[in-house]
Amino acid sequence: MEHLQAFFQNRIIWASVLSWAVAQVMKVFITWLIEKKFDWRRCFGMGGMPSSHTAFVVSMALMCGLQEGFGSAVFAVAFILMAVVIYDALGVRAETGKQGAVLNQLIREILIEGK
Repeated sequence: MEHLQAFFQNRIIWASVLSWAVAQVMKVFITWLIEKKFDWRRCFGMGGMPSSHTAFVVSMALMCGLQEGFGSAVFAVAFILMAVVIYDALGVRAETGKQGAVLNQLIREILIEGK
């Protein structure tokens, strides 16, 4: 029971979860600004900006640094994890953009130009 209580009192976890939630809610308002409609499903969906995964790991690394010290092994592990997640997210977004361009070209050639 003591372990469970310690888990729920962990400020690093709560800050990370809060950052993730704020990023998810921001997606709703960004969609509203761009598309002029509220889409609450954006709170629960993946993808889009801001990246809730990135917000989560950046918050985690920052809290680890503030709590344990920026020279600690805990911060080093959190920072490396953050770098991997951000690098991977950027790679996925870049590849998705390339695939989107190819699909748009195919649709244009097949449906519009009749090739």
